[in-house]
Amino acid sequence: MLPHLTCDDGQVCAPKSRVTDQGSCFARCESAFGPGACLPAFIVGDQASLLTMATCMTAEVCVPCISPLTQMPTGACN
Repeated sequence: MLPHLTCDDGQVCAPKSRVTDQGSCFARCESAFGPGACLPAFIVGDQASLLTMATCMTAEVCVPCISPLTQMPTGACN
């Protein structure tokens, strides 16, 4: 589900922290919809404009752990 962006054919872009340590977690934050995690905006795509940075670093947005639309886990906090 990762975007292609400017990578070569057959490759996708991924956060360096997750590539080097697949067990790592994204920094926690408090989204407008409850607990969340700071994800790079390029992963979130078009929906990134609907989210705030909260306490996240530049080019990151605070993605809620639970989707306010479906009440299902977003996968951001795994």
